[in-house]
Amino acid sequence: MAAEIRIEGMETVIRNLQAYVPRTHAKARQALNKSGESMKDGIKPETPIQSPSESGGHPPGTLQDSITKSQVAGAGDELKIEIGPSKKGFFGYFLEFGTSHQDAMPWMGPAFELNKGNAQRIAIDVLKELFR
Repeated sequence: MAAEIRIEGMETVIRNLQAYVPRTHAKARQALNKSGESMKDGIKPETPIQSPSESGGHPPGTLQDSITKSQVAGAGDELKIEIGPSKKGFFGYFLEFGTSHQDAMPWMGPAFELNKGNAQRIAIDVLKELFR
């Protein structure tokens, strides 16, 4: 005994699904960009403001001012965005991980953990627009 399943109109279904691909990629980039902006905005207030003696002579707030968001990079299903200190805030690495002369004072990892839920919600909200 065999069952037969017949689906008619698959060409139309496939054509309609393919029309979503460019919209999907554009929305994915938008979702990543908006969630990245949210993450950057959430990390900045958690960034330590060091005195010049603690930051190698940099003015107070240099690390906080150096937090940036890159443009969305990649293509297809390999998109990425980077949030963190620019070159002028390089000393943030030493704060995060420590040195042979200074204990680690993590700030970026905890700030990420604090803000990741909101960034995820923003990305999901943008992606839901595909289905409206």
